[in-house]
Amino acid sequence: GGIPECVAAPRTPRTMERGCECQVIEKGFIMQVVATGKNVVCRDTEKETRFLEVAKSAKQYGYRSCGAFPLMLRGTVAGVIVLSSAEPELFSGEVVGILDELAGNVAHALQTFEEMGERMEADEKLRASERKFRNLLESLPIGIVVFGADNEMLEVNPAMLQMTGYPSKGEFKSVSMKDYYYDQKDRDRYYDNLNELAPSEIEILLKRKDGALFWANITSILRSAVGGGRYLINIIQDVTSRKLAEDALIESEERFRQIFEQNYDAQFIFEYGARQIIDANAASSALCGFTREELMGSEISVFTGVGGLSKFVDIVKDVSAGGSFGIERMEIVKKDGTKISVSIKGQRIKLMQSDVIYCTV
Repeated sequence: GGIPECVAAPRTPRTMERGCECQVIEKGFIMQVVATGKNVVCRDTEKETRFLEVAKSAKQYGYRSCGAFPLMLRGTVAGVIVLSSAEPELFSGEVVGILDELAGNVAHALQTFEEMGERMEADEKLRASERKFRNLLESLPIGIVVFGADNEMLEVNPAMLQMTGYPSKGEFKSVSMKDYYYDQKDRDRYYDNLNELAPSEIEILLKRKDGALFWANITSILRSAVGGGRYLINIIQDVTSRKLAEDALIESEERFRQIFEQNYDAQFIFEYGARQIIDANAASSALCGFTREELMGSEISVFTGVGGLSKFVDIVKDVSAGGSFGIERMEIVKKDGTKISVSIKGQRIKLMQSDVIYCTV
């Protein structure tokens, strides 16, 4: 919005005496160029009445004609070339055309330099970003594998090499990706699972260099690359310990289920903090006369005898995790209404990730 600052006035005897052209030409003359983005020419300061202020300056500084030409950068006036002459009619049609072309060439050169600077700055930012990414890649304790176009492996980090037992990136990259899969169907599942809109996750068996197997949790991020194409970032975690623990838990729970079902003593499982029977074995059905289905999901209706339900609930609510309890004598009511006296031993345990009360009657 202001007057362009002079950047091209050499210190010569002439300029020291009368100033730069942009200083001797009337400011409004220059501002017309800034406002319109077009050249402004005064062919004769003594004859053209529309430039009265210019005429005053011309008499003071001794010029008869002048012109101002815009330097257009990306559609905006970035500067103005100002010229004057002691001769009238110097800025005729042909000269004005040449000067317009000159201004265009100067503006083009300035824009080229500016774009070069921007590219250099962008390149430096990109290099800085790449350095940060590489530093992060090298320091992360989880495996990272990056693929580019045509499934070309671009990068693998040290954690992934350690996980798979390869001594170098070169050796890791030289192995065909299909050879890392224990089951080739897992490879198909992996690719079917990829999603461009959101990260995808899968757990599969992979092979180390020595042929040993390990469970891997793979999170895949598929993204479009700058300039076209796509790249794929795989984040790999060794979850073998967790999988083995889960398998052991499942096996343990299956063994518990077999013992529970085959036990000759009546056994109930209650949801801790509630009055719901969530499981009962065959012996409990025989003892109470209810089917397993009738017992499960119902309130503790079998414990409604004298000193039954309220006594049982009061004792159970105070049992700490892993703690046990015993009731020497209480009544339960069978399906046919018969009341029988029983003793109960119980424990608060974790079963299938749930907090339960496990009772033997």
